[in-house]
Amino acid sequence: MLSPALNFVNDTTELLVKVTDADHLKTFKAVHACDDTYLIYGSRASVEAFSRSEHCLEFMQCQFPKDPWRREYRYLGDIPTHKDFSFDLRLRNTDNINYSVQDPLPPGCRFENGILCGRAQVATEILDLKVCPEPLHGDGSLLPPPRTFQIRFFSGTNRALSFTSGHYLQYGYGPQLVDYDPRETYFRIFKTTGRPLATPFEEAQVAARKAASEAGQQTIYLFVSGGIDSQSMVQAFVAAQVPFVAVLMEDVNGCNKDDVYYAKKFFSENNIPLQVQKMDYIGFIRSYSYVEMAAKYRFNNPEYGILLHMMDKYPGYPVYAGRPISVSHSRSGEQVIGLAVDETWSRARYLERERKQGCSEFLIHTPELMESFLQLPIAVNFPLLQSWGYKQKLQLLDEAGFDIRWAPPTKLTGFETMEFQMQNTSMGNEIWLHHRAPLKLRYPNGPLRNAIPIERRRIGSQKPVLLKTYEDGFSHRYVSKNDIKDFH
Repeated sequence: MLSPALNFVNDTTELLVKVTDADHLKTFKAVHACDDTYLIYGSRASVEAFSRSEHCLEFMQCQFPKDPWRREYRYLGDIPTHKDFSFDLRLRNTDNINYSVQDPLPPGCRFENGILCGRAQVATEILDLKVCPEPLHGDGSLLPPPRTFQIRFFSGTNRALSFTSGHYLQYGYGPQLVDYDPRETYFRIFKTTGRPLATPFEEAQVAARKAASEAGQQTIYLFVSGGIDSQSMVQAFVAAQVPFVAVLMEDVNGCNKDDVYYAKKFFSENNIPLQVQKMDYIGFIRSYSYVEMAAKYRFNNPEYGILLHMMDKYPGYPVYAGRPISVSHSRSGEQVIGLAVDETWSRARYLERERKQGCSEFLIHTPELMESFLQLPIAVNFPLLQSWGYKQKLQLLDEAGFDIRWAPPTKLTGFETMEFQMQNTSMGNEIWLHHRAPLKLRYPNGPLRNAIPIERRRIGSQKPVLLKTYEDGFSHRYVSKNDIKDFH
């Protein structure tokens, strides 16, 4: 049985603890929140005992809202056909409760008092299963509302949609590319092109026209920031003469004020209309408005909830720039291509699970566009074992044919001042304690990811499999030890 998420039941709990040494946390599930503070999960008795021990300097109750259902993750996973499976979809307190599923189940599957089990006989698309709790006695006024879970059954290798052109890029955990199993290696599998490649700027125009074809009569919304990736995306759509509406999120607290400055400068200088959408980033995160989205589309950084919220607000064909390739190296030293990993694909999961169309990673939307960057001098000549940062990305896009005159002088995240506007405590800042750490506990990354080799300026053979450590680029440890100029 694939078990993609922690079960939070009555005899278990989680606690934020400031410790003398992290080695004392080996008996718990634990994630690093910030500095000497960790979020631990375990039996109530063991957690409470540790909070009273000499190894715990201080502790704080985590404020993250608990789901009344056993499963925090709404997507039950991708399950091979003809293989036994079982999922417990009951509430934590099962006394006097009966359960029913309103949706038909595929052959070989059954639902018995909250347990979904069986052996599916046929492959399916994503299924919606609405589980309804019903009281055996009383009026049931204290029951939580029904919960909809999703599941997919597949044969062979799973093919989740990436919303790249022709879904040339596929991703998932383990050799069968299941939706989520953090015990497994995270894989990206490519179908590459054999045709001659144009310049990246020309290929980006082709990608823009493909997006327009996919969008049909839908309005194309380009969700932009002030960064060079968004500017490059807009330049491609303008050059391709594809109509669009550009939308910029502006935080009312000023979290992305630098982003907003460069975005407005770029659009003004180029006489391109820009629609500005005001939003309260701090209020959105403090109210835990991202939690249900994280449970359905899986991400472990709350800022992604803001990006998905914008896709909800603008029904149409959404496009995010994503980022172009970078160049790095595998653990054994080979030159490999650098691409966004699982968290970024929460936007594709949103599109797939909501049955929508869109483009979540425009700058690698087609295999031709993705591989065309590998023809450029910066990619061809980049030294092994050196770090690729913002400076290298600017050079890549410049060589690619994009105009980088309006690029910010340094990498911007759009959330530069968020931490300063959140409350500081003796244990750390609230964004890490009550938002990022709980998400990372629920949806941890796998330990390794595959590395895609570069051979003769193209994607090389992916066998044998090369591996890289799957380092969390949004972790406190990574963010605090790396200068932002090294991000790209």
